[in-house]
Amino acid sequence: MLSAYNSVSSVIRYAAFRLVDSARGRPIAKHIEHIEARMGRDFSHSCADEELDDFLAFATRTTPFFERFAGQPLDRFPVLSKRTLKESQSKHLSTAFRIGDLVAATTSGSTGNPTTFYLTVGKKARQHAEVLYFGRWGDFWPGVEHAYVRVTKSKSPFKLWVQNETLMDPTSLSEGWLERQREVLRRGEIRVIIGYVSAIRALAEWCLTRGDRPSDFRIRSVFTSSEPLPDEARRTIKAAFGCSVMSRYSTEEFGVLAQECPEVGTHHLNTASYRFEILSTETDRPVPHGDRGRLVVTDLYSHAMPLIRYETGDLAAFGAECPCGRPGPTLSNIEGRQVEQIFAADNTPVSPFSINGALRDVAGVLQFQFIQTARKHYTLLLHLHNASQFSAEELVLTRLRQILGAGTVVEIRRVDDIPPLPSGKRPYIRSELA
Repeated sequence: MLSAYNSVSSVIRYAAFRLVDSARGRPIAKHIEHIEARMGRDFSHSCADEELDDFLAFATRTTPFFERFAGQPLDRFPVLSKRTLKESQSKHLSTAFRIGDLVAATTSGSTGNPTTFYLTVGKKARQHAEVLYFGRWGDFWPGVEHAYVRVTKSKSPFKLWVQNETLMDPTSLSEGWLERQREVLRRGEIRVIIGYVSAIRALAEWCLTRGDRPSDFRIRSVFTSSEPLPDEARRTIKAAFGCSVMSRYSTEEFGVLAQECPEVGTHHLNTASYRFEILSTETDRPVPHGDRGRLVVTDLYSHAMPLIRYETGDLAAFGAECPCGRPGPTLSNIEGRQVEQIFAADNTPVSPFSINGALRDVAGVLQFQFIQTARKHYTLLLHLHNASQFSAEELVLTRLRQILGAGTVVEIRRVDDIPPLPSGKRPYIRSELA
């Protein structure tokens, strides 16, 4: 049910959404009902196994790349990389569909390697249903006034109006941009914010420096995506807007893979749509439960271009059952992509969260980016609210050297803005090592 805080315009849009979906045969509503059933306590795992078997049979019957694996269990299929898929894309397309009937989806190419995937209309409806199902955890419904903080040109002004969406393009996080978005939020119309952690955190920090309090806004929830959500960023966003902050782990090619619950903050895996594996960083064997490894996903709805044991490029671990009461496996220790891994002076991996922690209580930092430029050499970019009054450089350097070890060289550079990657993202951690 819609919450009492919803405006008349959002209620009208929600009713219109239901009417349109009903006229089309309720594809999105049916997917939501299916996800609810699969994520519930009464779900039979034998049903999930049957769905997986049916999908693998379809893929081996209609996809040239997988036909030689007919009748094999999932763990006998090869781990699929983005590079392999790009090099032999035609062999990964199912012969059951015409290319003209499919929907093309291109990944952001955060690592300089954008890839085009093809989805069926049913898969697009499934993605929409996933967003709405998990959006309910933060009072997000079709038609709710929301801000979308992301670099995108795919939505027309009419579509933005229909969806009650305000687009906040964070290509430049200048003080002028931050102040304009602050004024939009202070009008009290925006109820939900969705988008990049780095941009939302910078906006929250800006609001705090201007003396704003949560009562100056009417924001009910924030969903972050595309980047890890450090604890310090969560605290800053909560302090500014006084709402629940949930990390959503999603990708263009898949959909919503996992989302934090509002009660505990544990990432609940979307087992209604996907099968998950955590494999060793050195072999394709599973790691013990709780150990970190490569996240590999099988999408049960990727019929147009079957994604079986597809390597996301991210590192994570299976977590314990969440005490919130929602059943199913969880994900923990999501530390971003392997290419974002940085190393200390003794060549041991350094958790990005330790770098975030070094800046957790440093006031006046609107955004930062930590870059490993060479072995034992690092650069910290700082975009400051008031550079002339910032005096914490030595404190930050001391903390970073304690993390990175003796003999490290850390350069702090003050900048007016941190340019985004071609994807529009501004990762906190970057590595320029070969």
